[in-house]
Amino acid sequence: MERASALTSAAAQVYVVITEWPAVHASGDRAAMARHLEKLASRNRDVAEARTLFVDGARMTLGRPG
Repeated sequence: MERASALTSAAAQVYVVITEWPAVHASGDRAAMARHLEKLASRNRDVAEARTLFVDGARMTLGRPG
């Protein structure tokens, strides 16, 4: 259950960052846009890590090692 919660939380953080993009883009501040895109990349890495842990846990639970 912890791994599912971690994955859900990480995905929710990606959603938050994505919804912030229109305001950042509209500002026209290229440095802010670059920082925001790095923030999105970081959150996407968090999702990938959480997804890996979730899938590994699911495989162990189902008795199907990766």
